[in-house]
Amino acid sequence: MPETKSEQILKELQEKREQKKKSRKRRLSRIIMAFDALIILIILIILGTNSPEREYQSTLVNFSGTEIRFSLGESPEKDDYIFTLTFREASGHSFKKKLQGSLGVLEFFDQDRLVTSRIMGNKMKQLSLNSNEVRIFSLDLPKSILNDYLKKMGIVKKKKKSIVDFSGQYYKFKAKVTLNFSEALSIPLEINHEVKL
Repeated sequence: MPETKSEQILKELQEKREQKKKSRKRRLSRIIMAFDALIILIILIILGTNSPEREYQSTLVNFSGTEIRFSLGESPEKDDYIFTLTFREASGHSFKKKLQGSLGVLEFFDQDRLVTSRIMGNKMKQLSLNSNEVRIFSLDLPKSILNDYLKKMGIVKKKKKSIVDFSGQYYKFKAKVTLNFSEALSIPLEINHEVKL
């Protein structure tokens, strides 16, 4: 039995409604996909910037009324650590100490194993500070020395790169500066080194 005119019109209206519903669903699913992609991107950025504290690290000691700060920074130009010794006479008196051939020795340890050492203030015979005077000494240490050590010892293996994992590998070293006063003074500092093999 052939369809009547009113049945045809009703059928066409129903088809148009179904097509509108489908197009709305498609549009909605695209919006949801775009939103999901944005959320994933934000999570990846947060994970990529979330790394252990590696910025500025320091240890402060007071010795005979003089503040001595042993600190670690990173060189923006070179891939080096910068170790700094800052002496500030804070007692209101002058500070004078004889030295045994240099200001001190910087040593780098992996637990109890010596990795490398460097002399600070070579051929210095005396350290003098007037009241409230500040003196700064620094020493650069290439990060490649630590990376080469880790590679040679097989302590850290090369990490497989992943789209999801932006975090680096870190390994703890200990630094220690020993000041060559008549009574040697040692100041420790822990380093969270980012491994680059």
